[in-house]
Amino acid sequence: MIAQIKIQTCSPKPNAKLIRRSRTCKQFGEGGAIWQRGVTEILTLFFIIIFLTGCGRVSENTLKDILEKDPSFERTLNQKKNINAKISSLRDNFNKEKDLTAQKIRTLKGALRTGKNNLDSQISLLKDKMKPKIHELKDELAKKRSEYKLKKKEITEHASKLKSIRKLLAKKGELSLSGDEISIWNKRVSSLEKEIDSLLKEIDKLRSKISLLGTEIKILKE
Repeated sequence: MIAQIKIQTCSPKPNAKLIRRSRTCKQFGEGGAIWQRGVTEILTLFFIIIFLTGCGRVSENTLKDILEKDPSFERTLNQKKNINAKISSLRDNFNKEKDLTAQKIRTLKGALRTGKNNLDSQISLLKDKMKPKIHELKDELAKKRSEYKLKKKEITEHASKLKSIRKLLAKKGELSLSGDEISIWNKRVSSLEKEIDSLLKEIDKLRSKISLLGTEIKILKE
């Protein structure tokens, strides 16, 4: 006949099932003691498994103790080791690829820098080929500008002479100029007017030439 076992439980705290089951009670029978040992072993195994899954490292002695209590767990441990080995291999392969890629990038950047320097050197050499022509055009431009200034000065002088002669002719009566004198001065006026017209045409040509040379130099410098 099975003896009745009187078990007095303790008041559990909210949401503390594991603590409620393992708490020491005031009275135990033989069946209660067996039940308590079983719960203790289960809890111990449970917390060890938690450590094995990443919450901390387990010592060799602890592992031996687990395997003694649960030999079938060794197969699970082996699976875990295989998984860890594959993860480590994947990470190693990735790191190798990352290092190779980083090295390739550094090599490519170095090649780009070298290529850019070579490009700049080649461009500079090609542009230098136009320098003689640019200097030639600049010299011609300087000459045309000097001619332009001289022509402008001549026009100013001729215009001043023409103005003075016309004032003189305007007073021919007062000055009692003879017919021959008036004829001479009129010829002089006509000559100055022709020279001024000729100078104006030359100045227009020089102005166009100066503009053309400036544009050509600008194009060659681009």
